[in-house]
Amino acid sequence: ATAAAAAGQPLPEDQLPQQTQQQLATLRTTLKELEATVPELPTAMGVTESEVTNARIMPRGNHLAPGRIVPRTIPVVLNADNSFQIPDGRSGRLEFAEWMTGPTNPLTPRVLVNRVWRWHFGRGLVAT
Repeated sequence: ATAAAAAGQPLPEDQLPQQTQQQLATLRTTLKELEATVPELPTAMGVTESEVTNARIMPRGNHLAPGRIVPRTIPVVLNADNSFQIPDGRSGRLEFAEWMTGPTNPLTPRVLVNRVWRWHFGRGLVAT
């Protein structure tokens, strides 16, 4: 018993003094009673990744005659230098967020400057 205590191991319950065993049983009963009074935590819906697929164009909105497949990307006008790429097997949401807020994206500092200008002078440099 002393070797287990010296090694940092808890003593087996049957080797504890009788009074300690009774206190332990009382504490376990109290713990179970308290756990029963804890209200159930609210749950919320979450997003999970599903199978990664590219979308199809639906000519004239007709879902019965799907058109060609459109790869997952951002509009060409925002990606003129082709810096935004989505690796195979990825949805592209994380990559888009990183690209949008990354240091190489010129849109983020332009939007910030426009907003700061609007805060100071009441009107932005560019109307949005």
